[in-house]
Amino acid sequence: MKTWLRIVTVIVLLMMAGPTVFAANTPEIRLTTNKSSYALGEVVHVTIESKKTDDLYGVQFELVYDEEQLRFVDSSVQNVAWPNGYADFRTAPGVVKYVATKLGPVPGDSGKSEIVTLEFVTRSSGNATMMLKNIKAADDRSRLIPVNGEDAASFKIRK
Repeated sequence: MKTWLRIVTVIVLLMMAGPTVFAANTPEIRLTTNKSSYALGEVVHVTIESKKTDDLYGVQFELVYDEEQLRFVDSSVQNVAWPNGYADFRTAPGVVKYVATKLGPVPGDSGKSEIVTLEFVTRSSGNATMMLKNIKAADDRSRLIPVNGEDAASFKIRK
């Protein structure tokens, strides 16, 4: 009976660990800010980066923010990952839609890499949150890479 109980316990533990192991190795597209607190009128530097990727060749996402708290500086967009590739962005109220890809027969990025930097200026005080949504990534054969679908960063804007 003890052997049977051990086998069942091990199976249950493996089943519980399965999603955790998968999640730990899943490629990610992440949003970070350079600080956790800003003064009114200060510039918020936002970095979008990839982690744990294998052959990342293209990416697209939407960055959602509160227009009452932040103003997007469209001249600040820097496609740092693929300067010889193609990148474009469109804005709508409270949203920056971004797409970028490498061009030509070059390998995709693996591991960790910075994709793009953006800047916002703070407008009103309070707690602010930016959301990265509808994230899609592709390899050099135009196959979708399974990545996290969303990410967020929160920070405080002081008076």
